[in-house]
Amino acid sequence: MIQNIKKFTCLALILTTLLTTQLFAQADRVTVDRQIRFSRGASSTVINGRIARGTSHIYRVRARAGQEMAVVLNTGDDTSFTISGWNSGILEGADGVRQTVVELPETGEYVIQIGTDVTADYSLEVTIN
Repeated sequence: MIQNIKKFTCLALILTTLLTTQLFAQADRVTVDRQIRFSRGASSTVINGRIARGTSHIYRVRARAGQEMAVVLNTGDDTSFTISGWNSGILEGADGVRQTVVELPETGEYVIQIGTDVTADYSLEVTIN
């Protein structure tokens, strides 16, 4: 009897955790998830968009260790971005900002995630040297 209660309690805890995770995942909706590609011979690009309140736009870009990435987000005060690498996590100086220049610590894919508390138009300029 006690074993059954322990099993039931464990199962209930697991189900509660899974449901809570699903609810939080739905609360932060990602409405754009795109790969950034530069035109042949170009080292920068500008992306224009409109983001809805409570959503995220994700832009992925590949780069090499030691390169510098400059990112400028032109928009209102309640919209910002974060840059993270696969192994390095969120880059120093690139969390909740509207512009930054960072030296990239690893070769691979980087994610620029735009978040907002309001609906806003934006332009995102990404330069890699």
